[in-house]
Amino acid sequence: YRQFNYPKAVEYHKNALQIAKQDGDPLLQMTTLNLLGSTSLKIDSVRNAIEYHQEVIRMFGSEDVKDHDFIREAGKAYYGLGVIYHVLRRYSMALDYYTSANEQFERISYTEGMAFGYNAAGESLEALGEYDQSQSFYDKSILVNELLGSDRLRILNATGKAHLLAHQNRTRVEEAKALIKPFLDEKASYMDQELLTLLYIQYGWVL
Repeated sequence: YRQFNYPKAVEYHKNALQIAKQDGDPLLQMTTLNLLGSTSLKIDSVRNAIEYHQEVIRMFGSEDVKDHDFIREAGKAYYGLGVIYHVLRRYSMALDYYTSANEQFERISYTEGMAFGYNAAGESLEALGEYDQSQSFYDKSILVNELLGSDRLRILNATGKAHLLAHQNRTRVEEAKALIKPFLDEKASYMDQELLTLLYIQYGWVL
């Protein structure tokens, strides 16, 4: 999966889903369906990705047990749908799903989910022209990430805020560049090709 062989990952996830169904394990089914959703999006199978995440939400609604793990997977399903609709540039729908995701994550104080969910909501709000709200969500994400300590999210926060600054006011370009430049200089081992591409694209955009 981490080597970007997404078609093979989909195949393995489908096998895992069949086993989970045979075992009658709803939580494992939900977890695997979310993995299928996020991985299917990587191979541009958007319709399948939507259906996988929606199935998780349907299962969550039908389960009597609503413990931490079930709520987490429901939040991930909403988040996954938010990602899909943001990619499709249907930003209002994306924001609705991110909001639902964050509500689930907040119920269980799921730090990773909240940190990434707030950042994603900030991106959709910026795309909708709601700059003050976008800034607020980026700041919330940064605050939560002080507990999480995700290097990947630090980059997403920096590029998001830089894009917002330049979008709001071109006189703040230097401030925006200053948020991204240290990461380009660093090129740490945790940066995969996707992150490096994002950094270069956003730095070029704010120039």
